[in-house]
Amino acid sequence: MTLVIDETAQGEELSFGFPDSDPVFTVSGKGDVAFKGSLSPGLAAGLQAESGLATDGVILPLPGNVTQDQVDAGQIVVHVHVTPAVPFSIPPTTSGDWVAIAVECSVDADRRVRCRATWLDVAQMTPTGVFRTTGACNYVVLAAAPTKQAGAA
Repeated sequence: MTLVIDETAQGEELSFGFPDSDPVFTVSGKGDVAFKGSLSPGLAAGLQAESGLATDGVILPLPGNVTQDQVDAGQIVVHVHVTPAVPFSIPPTTSGDWVAIAVECSVDADRRVRCRATWLDVAQMTPTGVFRTTGACNYVVLAAAPTKQAGAA
């Protein structure tokens, strides 16, 4: 195995591989990572990711060059993870002791975000001290070509 640090006019690069062959893993001076093969367990080397902040009702984007047609045809598998963002939204008023509680944070089959929050004024535990609102979430969308399971034909 070889490890090479290349400081050429094109920039710095760290590569790892076998002697007398193309590297199997490289990291550019900018931090770009490229590799051949697969990322275990079962994730294809073509794994793409998209992340960010989304509000209630937004359809999450697919990463990179992935199209909905590819997903619909089963050529790409999509995994989505959402978590409530804090704070979900702004408190209903500037007076009171408001606390936000995530009521719902999910994504449907169309990748549409559903994020609901309830604000409670803990200084005033009455019906006027409860305010329901939409919220925001942090998301990660992963897209990869499906992999064959062990023993599958």
